[in-house]
Amino acid sequence: MRKLLLLCFVPFVFSFTMCGNRGDPLPPLSYSPESPEISKIEEVYKNFLVRWKPIEKFSDGRKLANSKDVYYIVSINFGKEKVKVKDAFFLDNKTISVGERRCYTITAVYRGKYFSQPSESVCVKAEKPIEKIPKILSYKAGDGFVEFRFKPVNGYKIEVFKNADTFSPYQILSPKVNTFIDKKVVNGKEYFYKFRFSKGNVKGRFSKVYKLKPEDRMPPKPPKNAFLIRKGKGCVILWDPSPSKDVVKYIIFRGNEVVGSTNGGIYLFLPNCSNNYYVKAIDKAGNSSKPKEVKEVHNEEGSSNNGK
Repeated sequence: MRKLLLLCFVPFVFSFTMCGNRGDPLPPLSYSPESPEISKIEEVYKNFLVRWKPIEKFSDGRKLANSKDVYYIVSINFGKEKVKVKDAFFLDNKTISVGERRCYTITAVYRGKYFSQPSESVCVKAEKPIEKIPKILSYKAGDGFVEFRFKPVNGYKIEVFKNADTFSPYQILSPKVNTFIDKKVVNGKEYFYKFRFSKGNVKGRFSKVYKLKPEDRMPPKPPKNAFLIRKGKGCVILWDPSPSKDVVKYIIFRGNEVVGSTNGGIYLFLPNCSNNYYVKAIDKAGNSSKPKEVKEVHNEEGSSNNGK
């Protein structure tokens, strides 16, 4: 009987103990953003450019719902100056002289009231600025490309900037490289380029902006085997396609007069037919081929063999 009572009592105590042990309470959520980390400070001619990684998490590791809710406070020289910025970079408008020292600390602010721990302060001393600007010897835009040629300069890299980008170069050319070719372009679209020298974290002045529009200026090859077959007062003009792959249109002329066209088709019927016709191929860029003379055949049997 005692054993039975003991067996009944033990599970009761065990279950009571388990129910009562709820563990430690969870810590409250943190709305302070994680501390920024300065990734790079560059000397851009006579100004310092400070960059850091954009804040995307709270200090407890949770991801921010919207990183646009964060802005940054840049503290200069340990609080002597403070500047509020929205993006994860700061271009100091203070013109620096050689040997001048500036220190920067970044604090992230979430929704205007939750502050991160300040970043580690980073100090930098100004070096001698790069006064030279890359000299462009020639430049051109062609079919699907843009090309620049520079006067070679030893000791400096050339940074290439494309369109609106000001801080991150599109491409960096090693010293002694004197040619830049960009094939990531679309014919008919305008592109803007500027250049500067760089040596480590020291950047020179920008060149002027160059505007170029790549275009297809290469004419297509003319159509082949153009023939005319008369049918009463009218006639049919037939031709073999141009070997060029970008042809979109054919135009039929009599002298300088346009008498018809096709959107890629290879024949045309004229209700009133004359003599002295020729055909031109037109490509996507509007370039026209050399004229192909249309030769008359006097029976349909002969023309069917020649007009393939």
